[in-house]
Amino acid sequence: MSPQQSVDILRARWRLGLALFASSVAVAVGVSASMPERYTASVQLLVDGGGIDSGAAAGLAPGFMATQIDIVTSQRVALEVVAALKMTDDPDVVARWRRAA
Repeated sequence: MSPQQSVDILRARWRLGLALFASSVAVAVGVSASMPERYTASVQLLVDGGGIDSGAAAGLAPGFMATQIDIVTSQRVALEVVAALKMTDDPDVVARWRRAA
């Protein structure tokens, strides 16, 4: 089959090609819309060492300090600190935050 014959076939069957493309897009949209939504979540978990002080626990569990750092530096903890200390009511703190941000 020569290239010219291929072009002639495509010209003669362009409606069929367009119909196949449109139906493929419609099926893809339908399947995508009918699929259930998926949600992902993450959690930071702190397990109490059962009376072991933090210095000993840090030596026993290498991830202990990393977990503590993740919890302390999380946005949720920061928001709780801001709310507890009423930092949004202090104009100096707000001004410093705006300069830093």
